[in-house]
Amino acid sequence: MRIAGLILGILVAVHGTACEGSDHPVGSADEADAGGNSGGSAGAAGNPDWGDLPIPEGCMRASSDTTDEECQLEADCAWGEWVTSHCLMEQDGEGPFIGCTCIGTGDDIWYRMDETVPLADACAQTLALCFQWPELDADPYECAFPTDDAGANSCSSEITCEREGTLGEQEFTESHLRVVECSSMDSGFSCSCTWPILRRFEGTTEMPACTDARDWCAGVGVDPTSSPTCTTTLRPPEEGDDPAETCTVDVACERAVTVAGQELTMYDDTWVACNRTATSGVYRCQCLEDPDSTEVPAPDAENACRLAASRCEPRR
Repeated sequence: MRIAGLILGILVAVHGTACEGSDHPVGSADEADAGGNSGGSAGAAGNPDWGDLPIPEGCMRASSDTTDEECQLEADCAWGEWVTSHCLMEQDGEGPFIGCTCIGTGDDIWYRMDETVPLADACAQTLALCFQWPELDADPYECAFPTDDAGANSCSSEITCEREGTLGEQEFTESHLRVVECSSMDSGFSCSCTWPILRRFEGTTEMPACTDARDWCAGVGVDPTSSPTCTTTLRPPEEGDDPAETCTVDVACERAVTVAGQELTMYDDTWVACNRTATSGVYRCQCLEDPDSTEVPAPDAENACRLAASRCEPRR
């Protein structure tokens, strides 16, 4: 498996200085000269910024840097977050390749592409993959390099997984770590995932083996059996924001799931953002990483956010 070198290289690059070229708008002449058309800009339904790439319409192109060795693409999303994809040229025993990851969504997932892909294209395609994960057009996972620790009342497990896939005509390898810690409680057990996403499972039976629970962290074998029950918390407005015009609400959810016939409770967090439209009393709202926005009639932004929150579910 090729994961170890890919993950190490990207971690070093992301925590260093990314893309030393000057800032410029995506799609400028400088970027085209640097290597590509940023994944295409022919116009997609709802948002012409992304061409045919499956990126939420609430995310707008902001800026990019591209050099001969790496690229970085930033998107400003309607739910109040900046999402960034970052790719760099790397080499391992199999030869040169492009290694990519994202910050802001799909974090801690890595992608490997052929070195012939223009870097600017790779950054745009990676952004789309990060939004879509784990529902990618890809083969089943292959996992290796496990690290396990098991005791009487607690355990932990880590493993590295990868799969081959395609985005349109572009081939890629997706890889990630799965890390879980489980512990016994008086009423059962709790398992907390830290990679590839933050998530918690609780059950009323004996503590499972962490070698089984780590796959839950990537959604493998997890089947929801109920709609989520969620509570909402209004975020304070950012400096310069008009609370009558825009809002963001954090949503903490729990839902019943079954895993291998066992009934568990799964805990997740998400959020929703709303902005007032040109129509009085109507707000356009979008849930975290949902490609579709919706119009919500409401007397003010806060009520719009709380109404829209009922339509949001943790996607992964």
